[in-house]
Amino acid sequence: MSDCFRVSVVVPCYNERDYIAEVVSAVLGPKRDAAVIELLVVDGGSTDGTSMILQGLEQRYADLHVLTNPDREIPKAMNIGIRAARGDVIVRMDAHSRYPSDYVGRLLARLAASPDAGNVGGAWDVLPANSTLPARVAAAAGASRFGVGSALYRVGHRGVTDADTVPFGCFRRTVLERVGLYDEQLVRNEDDELNARIRAAGYRIVLDPSIRIGYFSRPTIMKLAQMFFQYGFFKPLVVLKTRKLTSLRQLAPPALLVTMALLLGCLCIRARLFARPFVLLVGAYFVFLGCGAMALKTRGFRLGFMGRLLAIFCLAAVHASYGFGYIRGCIEFVVLRRHRVARRLEAVVTR
Repeated sequence: MSDCFRVSVVVPCYNERDYIAEVVSAVLGPKRDAAVIELLVVDGGSTDGTSMILQGLEQRYADLHVLTNPDREIPKAMNIGIRAARGDVIVRMDAHSRYPSDYVGRLLARLAASPDAGNVGGAWDVLPANSTLPARVAAAAGASRFGVGSALYRVGHRGVTDADTVPFGCFRRTVLERVGLYDEQLVRNEDDELNARIRAAGYRIVLDPSIRIGYFSRPTIMKLAQMFFQYGFFKPLVVLKTRKLTSLRQLAPPALLVTMALLLGCLCIRARLFARPFVLLVGAYFVFLGCGAMALKTRGFRLGFMGRLLAIFCLAAVHASYGFGYIRGCIEFVVLRRHRVARRLEAVVTR
């Protein structure tokens, strides 16, 4: 099946010295898929020794090519790699993940079995970045419906299904030539916007949950919250570009913040009238957080009682960060119509 394709693998990378060698080995190592003709690592000027590791790997693997991405942003890295690629299939792989040796082959098999698919991908096993309790809590929250909503590749699904988006992805070049490459205005949510264009062009986005990717979550709750702020911030721009809400759930965090703020303001004016609605809303939300913390599932690691307590704070931080980001994005992109604010967030390629 792999003989039908010529595959270029593109990896955006920045400061991934602990992971990049394993990713390169997964693609070009002894069990490499015969369809892979090249691996393009697009480095954003790493400062942690990743560049030196890549230089050594480039001498070892003839089909590894390191490109430069001076702006360090994911969509720009992907576009640099895609434009330089020679394959008729583009597989995106991110550096901060762990892949099975047959990852590319299984993507190609699913692509061959889905002729009307514009993109196919697998599912995440969200893993803690280290052994600390905050890292474990961040990983569990990042794979929970209470934390991230209905993203099937995060929360799980049985059997192959159509999806709004999949992680990373495997694309036919002809599809990308038809719908266009990654939108470079989007530092985050670039996958959502590209997949929306692919679906609008009449193609399917296919999720195969039997293809597993070990994705390392943010190492702290603060960094997880920063990431979700960025997701929320760019979501209104995606909506403007696609003219479609992915789901109503994305409105829940900003709606909750706005409702709480309005009730709090009214409480200051008419305490007796608005005290009960405010207390009921806050109480219901904390019950929701408590249920979410108790329902968190882990993959090979434990949270314990203290971890469940910390998870309440983590889930609230995720909701608040996404909500504040969404509100700020609405102000910047919808009200003020500023579409050139990405650099102020200083969001780099992966971390």
